[in-house]
Parts: sequence; structure tokens; C-alpha cells
Amino acid sequence: MIAAVVALIGGGAAGVFAIGPMLKGSGGEAKAAATDDHGDSGGEAKKKKGGHGKSDAGNQTLYTVDNLVVNPAGTQGTRFLIATVAAELKSNDAVTSLQERDPEVRDELLNLLSARTVEQLSDLGGRDVLKDEIKQAIEKIVGAGKVVRVFIPQYVLQ
Repeated sequence: MIAAVVALIGGGAAGVFAIGPMLKGSGGEAKAAATDDHGDSGGEAKKKKGGHGKSDAGNQTLYTVDNLVVNPAGTQGTRFLIATVAAELKSNDAVTSLQERDPEVRDELLNLLSARTVEQLSDLGGRDVLKDEIKQAIEKIVGAGKVVRVFIPQYVLQ
């Protein structure tokens, strides 16, 4: 019994301290270039916590929430999910709004993900439903119709 607990704790620590940073490093962090109204570069690219980057599609912008770590429902802390969520938004104003409310966005996403069981989180068929729920959660904060789509570029269930 003690060996099983030690193995679980060791596996969790390895995931958080070894695998998580490797995955984060391979995906890269979001960078944003400051631009004026004409789309001309007005400054150097900067790393942002809960950052954003301009997408190729016109005026749409990405807002990223990195390193969401949650314990799924019913696991009593023995399992965890590490995820990154990116939302494609219709305007730079929506990105600014989300940046200003980053703690609220993170809290909403953590609550949404931690309410799901391991079975729900591991069901690949339910991924589109999860993306829709994330989109609705973000739109509660930024306003309806401002989120184009949601991406989950990092998703590790341990």
C-alpha cells in the first residue's frame, strides 16, 4: 500500500516537473507584436502570461491560457490534467479584456475542467463538447459572439 502511494506521488511529481515543462517548451509560448491600426509593427515581440498572438486571418487574435493544472472530479488528488487553452477572438479589444481579467478566466476554466471525471476527460469524442463549454465560459467573461473558436494545444491526463 505504501509503495503504491509512493509510486503515485512519484509519477505525479515526474509529470509536473519533467513532462509538463518539456511539453510546454515544445509548444512554445505565445508572443505578441505591438501593432498600430494599420497592422504595422510598432515594437518588439513580448511574452505575455495569458498571452496572445495575431493570427493570419484578418483581425482575429489568439488569447492563450497556459499551464492549467487540475485534479479531475472523483480522483481525490491521485490524478491530474495539465492543459493549455487558446481562444481565437474577433478583436484586439477582446484580447485586452481577457488579459485584464486573466485570474477570472483561469478560475472559470479550472472550475470547468475539475468538474469532469477522468472518463469524461479521456473521451476523445467529448473533446468538441469540452471546447464548446470552454467557449461559452470565456464568452461569459468577454461577451457573446467574440470567440471564434477554441483550441487545446496541450492536454496531458496523468
